[in-house]
Amino acid sequence: MRDERSALEIEIARLQGENATLKKELLARGLPVPGVSGPSGAKPGEPELKLPSDAEVDKVISFLENISGGYPDTAKLLTSNRLGTVSLALLS
Repeated sequence: MRDERSALEIEIARLQGENATLKKELLARGLPVPGVSGPSGAKPGEPELKLPSDAEVDKVISFLENISGGYPDTAKLLTSNRLGTVSLALLS
């Protein structure tokens, strides 16, 4: 039993070392590593894109519902896709 546990601990240590080496190689190549924050996708000198939070999106939806007055379906139509429909609808 003790030999089996010792063998398992040795194997775990070997796998942890191998895992760390592989993560370093992925980071060096600019590839994403699960559980590790890597370099930003933004190019140097360019600002990083920050998406709005759910609370901010809900605030915009509430605003659109308020300005649509008697046409609540209009606000729902404008905000049906939270990934850009609002900004496109407001620009057109």
